[in-house]
Amino acid sequence: MRTFRLLSIFALLCCVSSLHAYDFMEGGLAYKINSDSVTVRVTYKAMYTSYTGDIVVPESVTHNGTTYMVTEVGSGAFGYITNIEYYDGDSIPMSFRAYTTVTSVTLPTTVTKIGEAAFAYCNGLTHFEMPNSVTMMYSYAFAWCENLQQIKLSESLEKISGLAFYYCKSLSGIEIPASVAWVSFQAFMNCPMLSEITVDPANTVYDSRNNCNAIINTATNGLVIGGISTVIPDGVVSIGEYAFMGRTNLTTINLPESITSIAYNAFSGCSNLESIYCYITRVFEISTSTFSSATNATLYVPRDLVNTYKNTAGWNVIPTITALTHNIVTIASNNKGTITVNGAEVTAGDIVEVQISSDANNTFVFTPRSGYVLYQVLVDGLDVTASVEDSTLVSRLHEGAKLVVVFSEEAGDVNGDGGVNIEDVTTLITRILSGH
Repeated sequence: MRTFRLLSIFALLCCVSSLHAYDFMEGGLAYKINSDSVTVRVTYKAMYTSYTGDIVVPESVTHNGTTYMVTEVGSGAFGYITNIEYYDGDSIPMSFRAYTTVTSVTLPTTVTKIGEAAFAYCNGLTHFEMPNSVTMMYSYAFAWCENLQQIKLSESLEKISGLAFYYCKSLSGIEIPASVAWVSFQAFMNCPMLSEITVDPANTVYDSRNNCNAIINTATNGLVIGGISTVIPDGVVSIGEYAFMGRTNLTTINLPESITSIAYNAFSGCSNLESIYCYITRVFEISTSTFSSATNATLYVPRDLVNTYKNTAGWNVIPTITALTHNIVTIASNNKGTITVNGAEVTAGDIVEVQISSDANNTFVFTPRSGYVLYQVLVDGLDVTASVEDSTLVSRLHEGAKLVVVFSEEAGDVNGDGGVNIEDVTTLITRILSGH
């Protein structure tokens, strides 16, 4: 584990023995020779100086007749951190570092590691593409890159370390490759714009099921990282530490009944959170820090549990706690049958918003026309057809849920390819959503 210590200016002056910590310079870049003596890492140039403009790092560099392969971006190479000293072979009192004015960096496919704070405070960076050769990215790698909007991660990346994207306040989306086996719960703290979060379907550790815009641990059903557009799926049982920390643009969140724990600081810093729709019926205590920033929020809970929530630690820091009254859900159908919700028929063939009960289960009845059958029912993209009994689905859908009902010809061959298969369902859903 890297060791950090705060240093006073006096101590810094005492410990500085040279004005640079590189072995040689070539092509305007400073390099440090690695312990294997055949590879090098890009490093910082000198105190009070920094790189500027568009940087292209070569695959190899020759110095004094010896050619070295470039395999790493060293700690703090292009970045700036105040009052932190790194002990990893690139030790330098960071208080003496100059603020960077780098606008772009292109790395070769020989680079496998990106060191701690390698790009910290690179406010000129708006986009970054990580070569697929990179397997490791250390803490603070892109911290405080305030204008970084998009980043493409390496398809060989194994870990996303703590605070890697701390306070990247313009970062709007992230795609987690299949190779990633560990994401620190602190990796995306204080990213107020983080909205679109996807996980490669081939990833065996994490998922973003039902297009939920979150990183979920597949084995534990624990939500690790959330964003301002996250819809927490039913089945998620926990929300981890710092999962939504610093999402100042988050205004509404739904907490499904399946949740059994919410960790320390999960929603800390969510200062604009207005509405928390909570369907948890087995009330549990949470840390007072969990919703400590939600000073203007209203917590909506099942009617018979209002007083319980008001008297339960952690929840009772939320200023207003009141009963759930109703949810608005969207229902789409392909006009080949009728749908009734709690006894009221929904206009067939339309995409409509329907008010349903939030305090109890709702009854949805699907009646196909003559010559048709109920083919599939989806809730937020999840197939729930197996839960339909006698053409009836009994469910408590959350606020904003999307219900798609597919009626099909009895033969099921909708697209005319001679078979009944997933393509028929895709065709029907496309027709429904396009209004045809």
